[in-house]
Amino acid sequence: MRRLVEELLVAFQFLTRLPVPRIGFQPDSLSRSAKLFPVVGLVIGLGTSLLQHILTPHLNHTLWRRLESGAGSHDPAGQPNRKLRNTRSRTFFVG
Repeated sequence: MRRLVEELLVAFQFLTRLPVPRIGFQPDSLSRSAKLFPVVGLVIGLGTSLLQHILTPHLNHTLWRRLESGAGSHDPAGQPNRKLRNTRSRTFFVG
């Protein structure tokens, strides 16, 4: 059981930036933890789904649609938004 927990921690260390306790290095630890990569993906997916479920009622619907669509420069109808101008890497609002 302890070895399984160590392999899961190695998988989380490799696939995420979450702080996890350090464990002793073993040359084959990453290859042994590869079988748990889907478990890490499932935990991350469930966590983000839970976060969306909690935050959705508190966000403005227009803001939420922009976040879902990648905050592009199009309005909800798909037309280009002429109030946005992308200059180099920054987006400025033009009034």
